[in-house]
Amino acid sequence: MLLQNINYPVDFPVNIRIARIKNIPLHYHSDIEFIFVLSGKINLTNSYGKFILSEGDIFTNNGNEIHSLSETESENIVAVIQISNEFFEKYFPDLRKSAYRTNAIRATDSKQDDLRKLVLKILLQYMRKGPNYKSECISGTVDLIKYLNQNFNVFVIENQIPVSVREENPLTIERLSRIISYIYENYPNKISLENIAEMEHLSTFHLSHLIRKYTGMSFRDFLCFARVERSEIPLLDTNKKISRIAKDVGFSTTAYYEKYFKKWYGLSPEDHRENYQPLVMSIVNPEQIDDCPISHAIKSIRGMLYGLSSDAENELTSKEKGIVFLDFSEENHSEMPKQLFIKVTDENGNPLGDTSVEFTMEGAEIEVVVRLESSYASGL
Repeated sequence: MLLQNINYPVDFPVNIRIARIKNIPLHYHSDIEFIFVLSGKINLTNSYGKFILSEGDIFTNNGNEIHSLSETESENIVAVIQISNEFFEKYFPDLRKSAYRTNAIRATDSKQDDLRKLVLKILLQYMRKGPNYKSECISGTVDLIKYLNQNFNVFVIENQIPVSVREENPLTIERLSRIISYIYENYPNKISLENIAEMEHLSTFHLSHLIRKYTGMSFRDFLCFARVERSEIPLLDTNKKISRIAKDVGFSTTAYYEKYFKKWYGLSPEDHRENYQPLVMSIVNPEQIDDCPISHAIKSIRGMLYGLSSDAENELTSKEKGIVFLDFSEENHSEMPKQLFIKVTDENGNPLGDTSVEFTMEGAEIEVVVRLESSYASGL
């Protein structure tokens, strides 16, 4: 089946997996998914676009976007984060209408770095599994979606590929988000420039200029683009006639549909179906991925987070009640003390007991001895 259902734990609306990708065949989800390359490179196909994602790249699959992943010659570690639209709609009612594009025009954009930090912090909290990791991950995801809405809910077409747009004016981004969301929500219906101009209290001339400037397409081309993109699901997941699909997604004629489909996909709808239906995920064509060891995953996440900001992990650690993470890496040996005294407190700062920690170091080998000196501490 093309549609892959995501099963979330009852009390945790986020699904995270860090793994080495070999092959994940064509499929789609109704929920949003983030692909974050922690090391190496992978191939990603998303609708009509083909990408090579490298270390640090984040790609967002919005709900109902067909995609596949496969390995390259480079070893990879990839984080896949899926979030429940149903749960997070309580904070963001328009979440299902989102059209996030996080593949940037320029990878060095500071907004991209801030986005990476938000995702990496969620990953680190999840992998460490501290006492409050579920609530911390949920809170981090709320911050992530808020940031996406402010900066990545609009896109421009460059070289036939949608990429995140560079725009600093929040009012312009908000308006473009509304327009794009409206088109994606209503694509099967008759939509006119006049309808949207009235909704946005703009002249049709001003609206037409706005759409062309920020999407790289005319209003008519953008509407056809959205219809073609949404037509891929019934094309690959059913055996409906092409003429029926064309009508269902809003095209007035089959010829018109075929013209625009070939423009974006490079193939006729018939040829696309013939070539790609056999590549859909199924029992005989399952995903092939290997889970990454937790210690290896944490090392990759911390390394990338530290590379973005030396204070980023310390900032995160200070928020995690009851846990302190010490860096025992070899390069820090000369600066490490020989003994630590740790005072354990509750969330209000009331002392629960003292803990003495002694350790010795020889090369990369570290021996840690913990003496618990309180009945409270011994229960921790």
